[in-house]
Amino acid sequence: MKNKGMNHSRAMRGYLHTSLIALSACTVQAASPLLVPPTLTGPVYNLSMDHGATQLLDGAATPTAGYNGSILGPTLIMNAGDFVTLNVENNLGEETTTHWHGLHVAPEDDGGPHTGIADGATWSPDFTVLDTASTMWYHPHLHGNTHEHVNLGLAGMILVRDSVEETANLPRTYGVDEFPLIIQDKDFGPNNTLIRANFGDTIFVNATFEPFLEVPSQMVRFRILNGSSERAYHLGFDDNRNYSVVGADGGLLEAPVSQNRTILMPGERLDVVVDFSSDNGSTVTLMSYGSTLPNGVPGALMGPGAGNALNGADFNLIEFQVGDQTASPITSLPTSIWTIPDRWEESEATVFRTVRLTRDGAFTIDNQAFDGSRMDQVVLKDTIEVWSIVNEAGGSHPFHIHDIQFYILDRGAQPVTGHETGKRATVRADNNETVRFIAKFETHANADVPYMYHCHILPHEDGGMMGQFIVVNPEEKLIDLTSSDTDVTLRWSQYLTSQFMSLQSTSDLGVSFSDIVSSPSVVDEKNQLILSRDPGNKFFRLLPVTTD
Repeated sequence: MKNKGMNHSRAMRGYLHTSLIALSACTVQAASPLLVPPTLTGPVYNLSMDHGATQLLDGAATPTAGYNGSILGPTLIMNAGDFVTLNVENNLGEETTTHWHGLHVAPEDDGGPHTGIADGATWSPDFTVLDTASTMWYHPHLHGNTHEHVNLGLAGMILVRDSVEETANLPRTYGVDEFPLIIQDKDFGPNNTLIRANFGDTIFVNATFEPFLEVPSQMVRFRILNGSSERAYHLGFDDNRNYSVVGADGGLLEAPVSQNRTILMPGERLDVVVDFSSDNGSTVTLMSYGSTLPNGVPGALMGPGAGNALNGADFNLIEFQVGDQTASPITSLPTSIWTIPDRWEESEATVFRTVRLTRDGAFTIDNQAFDGSRMDQVVLKDTIEVWSIVNEAGGSHPFHIHDIQFYILDRGAQPVTGHETGKRATVRADNNETVRFIAKFETHANADVPYMYHCHILPHEDGGMMGQFIVVNPEEKLIDLTSSDTDVTLRWSQYLTSQFMSLQSTSDLGVSFSDIVSSPSVVDEKNQLILSRDPGNKFFRLLPVTTD
């Protein structure tokens, strides 16, 4: 903690913000007021993706991209249970997507790689907000271009509100005692142009270099997102004070957890409350303690990105300048927030899957690079499953799955503690470690549009460290069946291959599903088969094949 009256030494701006500044960050006080993104409230949200220019550093403005502005995007405030429409207009000059990271939505509304938005087009997903109070975010997700688009600045926060959060009396006045903090590292070339690098040497919070924020001397809440391409952050304060973690990736914890260090991997979020009640007139700095990151974690001294000046270093993220309390301050937190209603037991699981993070030159999953035409998993709707994420790829990787939130069962056969006990959509898997989680794949099913699972290190994801799965509805026919007096037509999803499905009827068809999918003479481009009608052949169904 520093006294507010000390001299503010302004760091060199421009292209010389490299190792000298990075390693001396503890002594450099903040110089720029934090950009706090504006908010949008529903039920209709209009977003426009476009290029722009942003004054990130002294000198030339940097070519960037953003939603409804030159960089980043507005914070979307949603209420649990609301039916919302998001109109996303693409003016980037190329195809892209927008993914609602963490939201439990149907695959056709998820914004994954299969839901491209052509240049000049507008995509308008609509859905009911099924998530509880949580911190989510949105960003492009076109395969091969995610890193480029996020690096340019296309990212924004989503805050879901509900009655539990309100009853718990947590700080929730945006821009007063609640602030988003989007942490990113960036790398620059000549004329302050952005370089698409795995690791940058310049830290930004909300697209602000060396930021400060004036906060009241009371409980203040920060919604923190690691929006970096690869770097992890080890979050703590310069005076080693504890802070209260009230929520993680997928929503509120059951009770506040006191911590003074937290590892935040790319794509992960952290919902924390800091008590500034005794700090009026002082400054407090949030830092990343890279010197204590475990080996193999991106940003550690012994980890990927060797030679980057910030790796293994302790550096400032943002300085908080503490002033007077507001008129109605929150000065304490509840000892209990809520009881999570849907925490499943491993004994309830009926399917157990193993997903291996692998590397043979390139980073892959199960030794296969992503292929949008190949289905990697088929999941039955309403099934409770246990997934084992086995890291054989070296280093630490943040594993993210679309559609659902999960609970970590164990890490390296040991139970997790602290903020990792809550609902999540992303989890860190360290080198040679197995992390197991449990989830229920409920609400949504669509055999024609897949969800993704992948490493959330953006260059790994773009390079093929990603798989996909469909959720199918077991109580309905998994095929469309139409009939006439003379024949029966079966049509199925392009993804329902013999690897996952078998064909049955009330009598012998004389053909197996393997024959159907492998014979171009009977399967057209619509994946359909016309069979001669027989009084005995009245019912057909595709049965899922479950795997251990």
